[in-house]
Amino acid sequence: MDKFMFDLLTKLLAYMAQTERKKIRERQRQGIEIAKANGKYRGTRPAYAADAPNPQKTVYLPPYR
Repeated sequence: MDKFMFDLLTKLLAYMAQTERKKIRERQRQGIEIAKANGKYRGTRPAYAADAPNPQKTVYLPPYR
């Protein structure tokens, strides 16, 4: 009986944590959409790119033939 109660409690806590995480991600997605609509959110710049601010992370892209 103790194992059953322990498993039940564990599953209940896991379900609550999973549901809370889904709510957090949904609120975050809504916030990002609002910020994009206001022109405040553009995402992160790629670290390795041709115009990277760090010269060690610049990538040379040869011309396409």
